[in-house]
Order: sequence, then structure tokens, then C-alpha cells
Amino acid sequence: MVDAIAQQEHTHHLYAESFQVSKDKDFLLISGPSKEELKLFAEIGLNGPDHFDLQWDFGHPASSDWNQAVIALLTHKLAELQQEEKWTTAPKSQAYWEETITQKFNCIRTIVSKAKLHLLDDDQSAETNHQVANRLVKEKDASLKKSRRDAHRMSKYKCRICVTKATSGLSEEGSENEDACAWRFLHDIVKMLGTDGMSSEESGEDDMESVFFTSVMPWQRDIARELRLINAKSCSLGSGMPSKGAKAAKHIKSTNVMLRKLVKALPPQLYNPEWLAMNQKMASEETFQWLDLM
Repeated sequence: MVDAIAQQEHTHHLYAESFQVSKDKDFLLISGPSKEELKLFAEIGLNGPDHFDLQWDFGHPASSDWNQAVIALLTHKLAELQQEEKWTTAPKSQAYWEETITQKFNCIRTIVSKAKLHLLDDDQSAETNHQVANRLVKEKDASLKKSRRDAHRMSKYKCRICVTKATSGLSEEGSENEDACAWRFLHDIVKMLGTDGMSSEESGEDDMESVFFTSVMPWQRDIARELRLINAKSCSLGSGMPSKGAKAAKHIKSTNVMLRKLVKALPPQLYNPEWLAMNQKMASEETFQWLDLM
């Protein structure tokens, strides 16, 4: 792990030395090679990348002739830095460093591509710089929102797995709780659904009280009763279960349909029967005995 971090630092240092940048976003201020330079280099090999003034061609992938030449120069430069600075990290092959440099190029190319002026709906006028800035802010907010949702689903999954496992007696060999069969049934449901089968939630306020609006998964069987049992048990177990540290909040089932892709190849008993009737190939042939819990 320490070695991997050191390799990342070496790559960052290489880019800083070669392009005179401190952050990936600085490449937005650097101009690339002209079309004439790219054409001459591609056709007859003239006017290639300048070792003392390197420029990426973000208009083309890393596999382009120009960018491959830049990668070769950077790999050579990195070998020089390794000798000059006497790195203590484990030596890596040339192919490793070429791949590392390429990966960083791809990340920067994505940043540059997003910052380009997009055509507006009329396909004639382009965005203003102000509109680009607003779009990038919205895209970043959406990315952060997705990350929060993913983290919340993972936390929810881990908590429910832990609760059902502990209550069913699966955590101790030979132990048998009174309702072990029912809790093993709930444990199997959560395990088969996985993190993608956990609902997403939007936060909001209702009369100054924190509220979570749970989104709908049209493909999934209605398991609200089963989840209430698990959540109630989680509250009763208290600090023994994983928690985000936030206080309990009201959860309301919304009409928002989740756009995330569905979980395929589950036993048919875990799908909404009406939905499954129109999507029969989505389920597996495995059968799962459903228990009607009182």
C-alpha cells in the first residue's frame, strides 16, 4: 500500500516537472498542439512533441501517434528522475509506467472534455463560460449525491446482514434462536438482494423534522413488512450494530422510481409478479421458499 502511494506521488511529480502544473485542472489553461502539427507528425513524422514544451493532444485517445510519442518521452523522463532522486520504492517495468502515465492522461482528458463548450439545444450556439461553470458544478453535485447514495446503501446492507445474522444464530455455531428459521429467511433475502437491492433515499424536511423519502424499485417484490422487522430489531440491538451515527429519522415511501439498473438472475420469488410477467427472462431458475411472517 505504501509502495503504491509512492508510485502515485512519482507520477504526480513527473507531470508537475514535465508540464509545469500542480493540479489536473491546470491543464484547462494549457493549449495543445495545432491541427497542422498533428497532421505533419501523423503523415511524415515532423514537428513531433517537444521534450522541453510537452503538450498532450486531448482531442484524441492515448493510442494516437502524438500521445504515444509524449508517453515515450515521459517514460524516459521518469527513468531519469528515478536515477537523480534515488527512489527507494521497488523498481517497476517500463510497461507499468507507460500504463500509469496513460491512466493519468485519461483522467485529465475526461476533465478537459467536460470543460469544453457544449452546443446548446439549437445546435448552433455554444455555451458561455458561465454556463460551463454552472454545468460542471451541477455534474459535481450529482456525482457527490450518487456517492452518498452508494455509501448509504452499503451501510444499510451491512447493517441488515449483521442484524439478521446475529438474530438467526448464524454467528455462533450450534446456537438456535426461537425464531431462527424466520431470521435465516430474512438473512437470505438481504444477502441475495445485495447492495444494489437496497433502496436509495432522498433527504428532506417535514415540519422541521428530518425525513428520508425512499425511492421505488418497480422490479422488486414488496418486502416492506420484512424490512420493518429487520429495522425494528436493529433499533432494539442498539450500539451492537453498525451505524452512521445519525439520529433516527422518519422514512416515507415516495413515488420516485429508481433509475439504477435492476438486480438480475434472482429467484422469481424476489421479483414483483406483475413486473416479472413482462420480464420473464430476468429471473433465475432457482426457487426460494417464501415465508409469510406474521
